[in-house]
Amino acid sequence: MDFEAYAAFTADFYYASEVPLPSPEMLDPRVTLMGPVLLRRPRLLHYLQLYRPAMAQELLAAMAGREELYATFRDLLTLLYLQFDPDLATWVTAHEYRRAVERLTAFLVPDVASPEARFLQAHVPLVISTQYHTHSYPVPHKRTRREQPSTWPADAFVLWFRQRLLRAVIIRHERFPNNPLWVAPDGSFRGLAHPTEQEIDDLNRLRKAICGPTHTGRPKGTGRFKSDQDFQTTMLHHIQSLLHAGRRPTQENIAECENVTDRQIRAWETRHGITCAEIARRRAKLSS
Repeated sequence: MDFEAYAAFTADFYYASEVPLPSPEMLDPRVTLMGPVLLRRPRLLHYLQLYRPAMAQELLAAMAGREELYATFRDLLTLLYLQFDPDLATWVTAHEYRRAVERLTAFLVPDVASPEARFLQAHVPLVISTQYHTHSYPVPHKRTRREQPSTWPADAFVLWFRQRLLRAVIIRHERFPNNPLWVAPDGSFRGLAHPTEQEIDDLNRLRKAICGPTHTGRPKGTGRFKSDQDFQTTMLHHIQSLLHAGRRPTQENIAECENVTDRQIRAWETRHGITCAEIARRRAKLSS
């Protein structure tokens, strides 16, 4: 490869596609497209620093402190292209697709080659296929909010993907473990050549459950949660909703989300062996 020509072409594209950002918190589309690739390929970054040092410095400065957010959002965009814009997705190879899925799921299962990781990775296209659907989630002082994740800023979109991915895995494992139908990278169904109506209905109900609020249909009180994992998933959802609303995830505020007392929250913490504060710390560690 002629690396000087590569650096010149990259710089021409970078400066020609510059657009003003409505706010400094937004991700720069140019940086989203180029930055994560350069971080994963140090050789390319080295030559860009050699032949276009000002541009390389600008890219690195734009990503400073948000490298993981840029990289995760870039991988999500890659998979979105596969489903919603096939003409733009012709450049995505099978290897690039697999590596993007592995990176997107490593926050839950770091051993990307393990059976557990493979099961988790299989749910990624399914969750992404719901991003234009209307999702419901609890909001403090309100019953639920219904929005399309595709309208959210990048950081909220990444949190939505991670939370709904975990939700999809739990629901699939508990309610539809034997359904052979699945969602391919391009968003199409794959599985049996002649699926039954029940199998198609199960997949549609799974999609609907992924988009729904986490606590519907279960009674309040000490029997509120089906399992320890169900408790953690629900509390994580409340914590993220509170943070998104600019509020602290205290026991009192989480109790408002559940319409119970903070004493009940402490009782649930004892019953399920983990505190909401610990769940919040784990979330912060995963997001850092």
